[in-house]
Amino acid sequence: MLTPEELTKASDRLTDIYSQLEKEIIGEMAAKIKALGDPYGIDYLARAYKDAGLFQNDVTRLIEKYDPIVQKEIKDSFEKYIEKSVKVDNEIIKKAGLTPALANEQIILAELNKTANTLRNLTLTTATTSQQQFINQATQAYIRVSTGAFNYNRALVLSINDLARQGIYTVEYTGSGKVVKRTIEGAVRANIITGINQTATAITADNCDKLNIDLVEVSAHSGARPSHAEWQGKVYSLSGKTAGYPPFSLCHPGEADGIGGVNCRHSYYPYLGGERMYSDKELSHLDDEKYKYNGKTLTQYQAEQQQRALERSVRRYKREEYAMGKAGLSTADASAKIREAQGRVRDFIKQTGLRRDYDREKIGM
Repeated sequence: MLTPEELTKASDRLTDIYSQLEKEIIGEMAAKIKALGDPYGIDYLARAYKDAGLFQNDVTRLIEKYDPIVQKEIKDSFEKYIEKSVKVDNEIIKKAGLTPALANEQIILAELNKTANTLRNLTLTTATTSQQQFINQATQAYIRVSTGAFNYNRALVLSINDLARQGIYTVEYTGSGKVVKRTIEGAVRANIITGINQTATAITADNCDKLNIDLVEVSAHSGARPSHAEWQGKVYSLSGKTAGYPPFSLCHPGEADGIGGVNCRHSYYPYLGGERMYSDKELSHLDDEKYKYNGKTLTQYQAEQQQRALERSVRRYKREEYAMGKAGLSTADASAKIREAQGRVRDFIKQTGLRRDYDREKIGM
C-alpha cells in the first residue's frame, strides 16, 4: 500500500529531470529563432523550415543524452516505492499472525519495463512537437514584423514568451485513436504515478491470492474525482462473496478510470479485521472547506490546486528568463515576473498555512 502523498512524491525526481530537458529544448529553440535574424524578406520562412529539420535532430540527441539518466531514475523510483508498499502490506499481514508471501519479481519487472518504454516513446514525440513549435514561433515572428505590428526585438520577445507559457508537450494516442497532448511534466507525473501504483496494487492482489485473503481496504484522499469518491476508504471483498462487504469490482480494477488506473492515487491493502484506517466520520469530512484565501474558503483539494497553479506560474517565468538569456536578450522583465510570482506564492502560503514546496517552483535538476 502507498499513500496518496507517497504516490505524488514518487514522480518528483523524474519530473525534475524532464524539466531540465524541457528547459534545454526551449533555450535551444529561442537561440535558433534569434539566429534566423530579422524576419523580413521572403527567404526567412524558407530558412526557418530548413533549420526546423536540423533542430529536430538536435532535440533527438538531447533526448538520447538524458535517456540513461531517466531509465536509472525509473528503476530507482520503482524499487524505493514498491519496497515501501510491500513493507506496509507485510506488517498488516504479520499482525494477523500470517507469513507474507514473497513479492512477485516478474510483476515488478514487467510493470517497470512497461512504464520505461511508455515514457521513452512519449519523450520521443517531443522531437516532433518541438520542431512544430519552432516553425509556429518563427512564423509568428514573421507575421508580427511583416505586418508592421511589431519591430524585430519585440516580435522575438513575444515568441519566447509563448514558448515559456506553452512549455514542451508530448503526444499520446489512446486506444480509440484519440490524440492527447500533455505538457511533458504532466505526462511524466501521470505515467510514473500510474506505473508505480499499478505495480504496488498488483503485488497486493498477488499476496492476497496466495494467502487466501479476501478483504481489502481502499485508501482515501480529499479531492478525489467524483466517481472515485464513491468507493474510497471502504472495505471490499475481492471475490464478492464475503457476506456484509461490497464486491471489489465496484472500484473497477483494471480499468483506465478505476482504482489504480490512469493518474489514480488510490491503493488498497489487506484488511484482516479490527479497526479500519478511515472511519465513516473521517470520510465524511475529507472535503470540508478549511482554508481561507482572498476571501474564499477552500477545500484541501482546491487549496492544493491553487498552489499548483501558482507554482506553474513561477516555473513559466523561470523558463522565460532562461530562454531570454539563451537568445541574448535582456532577462530583466522575466526576473521581475519571477519575483512577482514568488510573492503570490508567499502570500498564498501565509493566508492558508500550507507548506511551501520549493521543489515545485524550480526548473531543472
